[in-house]
Amino acid sequence: MELNVYGLKCDNPVCDYQDNSIKLEQYEDYINYPCPKCSAPLLTQADYDTTMVIIQAEKSAEELGLSDNNLNHGEKFKLRVELDGSGVPKFDMKQVE
Repeated sequence: MELNVYGLKCDNPVCDYQDNSIKLEQYEDYINYPCPKCSAPLLTQADYDTTMVIIQAEKSAEELGLSDNNLNHGEKFKLRVELDGSGVPKFDMKQVE
């Protein structure tokens, strides 16, 4: 498995602010940080906590030896996770050729 976590986008549905240069290591600094465009929080505590749970789950799977090849017979998938401030993730999985 390969985990790529980066960038933050404003959760306000009428705001289009997004910054893909923000690294995972910086996320804690952005909890309740106001959006530069609309002042809504860029990252809620609930979304941060959910992100950390997803990362820990991936690490645990690796430690247990659950690799991509063991789980899906070598097929590759891209899983996009979106959070909206509520801490409840939305998943979108697509097969990668």
